[in-house]
Amino acid sequence: MTITETPSTTSSAPPASGRRLTTAKAMVEGIAQEMDRDPSVFYLGEDVGAYGGIFSSTTGLLDRFGRDRVLDTPISETAFIGLAIGAAVEGLRPIVELMFVDFFGVCMDQMYNHMAKIHYESGGNVRVPMVVTTAVGGGYSDGAQHSQCLWATFAHLPGMKVVAPSSPFDAKGLITAAIRDDNPVVYMFHKGVMGLPWMAKNPRTTGPVPEEPYEVSIGKAAVVREGRDATVVTVSLSVHHALDVADELAGNDIDVEVVDLR
Repeated sequence: MTITETPSTTSSAPPASGRRLTTAKAMVEGIAQEMDRDPSVFYLGEDVGAYGGIFSSTTGLLDRFGRDRVLDTPISETAFIGLAIGAAVEGLRPIVELMFVDFFGVCMDQMYNHMAKIHYESGGNVRVPMVVTTAVGGGYSDGAQHSQCLWATFAHLPGMKVVAPSSPFDAKGLITAAIRDDNPVVYMFHKGVMGLPWMAKNPRTTGPVPEEPYEVSIGKAAVVREGRDATVVTVSLSVHHALDVADELAGNDIDVEVVDLR
C-alpha cells in the first residue's frame, strides 16, 4: 500500500525573484502548466468552472482549457470523487476538488476504501494517479461544517499522500509534484494562506514563485526559519503565525527555529 514518505527536513528556500504571486495564483499556475504539458490532466468539482473555485483555486482554467477539461459537477461528492477514481484507474490524471474538507463524510467510502486501496488490492498492478484538492480552516466566520482542518485525519489513513502548503512557492511545487505522482494525493490548502482579498490581510501569502515548472518533494519538511533556542514544528497557516511570533521574540534575543511539515 502506498504511504507518505518518511519525513525529513530541507532548508532549501525559494530563489530570490522579483516575480511574486499569491498562493492561489501560484497553485493555479502549477495546475495550468501541468494541463498544458499532459492532456490526460483535467479538473472537476463544484463551482470550479465559470466561478473559478470559491477560493480562487481554478481561476481562468475554464477559459484556457474549455469544458472538456474543467468540469462543473452536481452537488454529489460521492459521485464526482468516484468518477475521478474511475478516470485515474483508466489512465487519466484527474484533479478533483472537494469544496470543503468537512464534506469528506459523505464520500469517505470512495476515498478510503477505493482511492486509497485499489493499488494495494490489485497487487500493485493498478495505479490511481489522482489529486484531491480541498479547502481547510476558517478565518471568516463560516459554519462548523465549513471550517475544520482534518489533515491529521487523512495523514493517519494508509494509501494516500497528504500535503499542506503554507507559501506560494510550495503551493505551486507541491501541486505539480502531486499531479505527477502515480499515487493518490490529498492537497489541503488553508483559506488563510491563499491571499484572497476578502479575507484578513496576510503579508506572507504573497511571495516569490519561479515561472518555470518545478516540484517540491512530497514527504520533506522545510526549515523556514533557523534558530538556536527553540523549535516550533507546525503546518500551513500556523507556519505564518509561528514566524510572526519568532520575529517578535527575536527582539528579546530569543532565536526560534520554525519547521514547516508541508
